Amino acid sequence: MTDAQYEIIMKRLEEMREIKFRGFNEYSKQWAHGCLVVTCGESFIFSPEKLMDCPPVTSIGQFDVNYYEVIPETVGQYTGLKDCDGKDIYENDIVKILRMNFGDNRDNNIVEYEDNEGCFSLSGWQILPDMPHLYQVVGNIFDNPELIDKN
Repeated sequence: MTDAQYEIIMKRLEEMREIKFRGFNEYSKQWAHGCLVVTCGESFIFSPEKLMDCPPVTSIGQFDVNYYEVIPETVGQYTGLKDCDGKDIYENDIVKILRMNFGDNRDNNIVEYEDNEGCFSLSGWQILPDMPHLYQVVGNIFDNPELIDKN
């Protein structure tokens, strides 16, 4: 492999969005973030972070990573985008759309994956990746169901 080919590959790797998931661990009452593993009908998050007061299902040898069982219905994928405060936006988040020139806000919207379109959306409207200043995560449908009723 030439240096030029290596540089092209590295540039493409840097441009790829990060693939990660989050899920709610019932034991610790905390969200685990990392890689999703689904086996035998159970869902686990393979995570480098440790959840407080929650023993991992297993550790892998010398590596500081853990599997945490999560409630399958709470699993959401990272969209690859951050909001106006730099917070990761996940599937099932509730996001407020901030209007640039009017000073008012649009109703809360749920982040969903649109199978037919192959993209994430806010209550049916495609998320604009180049405009994170328009979005603010205000909660998620599991921790803040009361925010959904405002739509």
